[in-house]
Amino acid sequence: VLNPEGMPGVSNFEANFIATIADNKAINDVNAILPSKTAKINKVYSSISAKAAVLLKPQEKKSGVLFVDLGGGTTNVAVYCNETLRYETSLPFGCETITNDISVGAEVEYEKASRLKYAIGLLGKERFGNQEVEFNLDGTNTVCHVGHLDFMIRARVEEIISYIDAAVVKSRCRKYINSIVLTGGGASLVGISAAFQEHFMLPTNVAQMPITFIEDCSVQLAGALGLAHLFVQDNSKQ
Repeated sequence: VLNPEGMPGVSNFEANFIATIADNKAINDVNAILPSKTAKINKVYSSISAKAAVLLKPQEKKSGVLFVDLGGGTTNVAVYCNETLRYETSLPFGCETITNDISVGAEVEYEKASRLKYAIGLLGKERFGNQEVEFNLDGTNTVCHVGHLDFMIRARVEEIISYIDAAVVKSRCRKYINSIVLTGGGASLVGISAAFQEHFMLPTNVAQMPITFIEDCSVQLAGALGLAHLFVQDNSKQ
């Protein structure tokens, strides 16, 4: 920002920002149907902060936690300490890269590759041995060499973890982290928690919905529930 107004004698202003893109028309449409005297959208929250509002325990936010949302096309990362968001970023890749590797390497359709990814996880050799195994996918049998797929999955996961680690180191927030919590589709991969724990040498868990929610409430709803929670929380202070 050059020559910022209201700051005489300063030629430029530099800072790190987290940019969130939202459709103004969508916000305006929602505002149009909300009771104007009681509610109005005037702030946009990031996806991972919304999920953290529901999935992270107060003690985790206080003691220091690395919260990782392993999505398909993106990997979102946040660091909380002393109940404060210290750092947040979004990496432009996710677990779909693993699916693409399997699809090309094993010469199978994309949907079958996705099913193989979760069927094998990061413990392929331990569970099936380093050999060819026949998997039933969508009613059809597919023969794949587990050793090859295990290598592909593990290599990509290690790459994703290394980029997360690099982002955290660059943020200078590594010293705040005492545990790791995973969420998102990639958190369902068998052995993913162990991979993070081995790399960071920190206790790692997959996020679960709090027992305060109804029994059949899926963790996939955490983002929507978190947005509602943050909105009510911020507006109740006004």
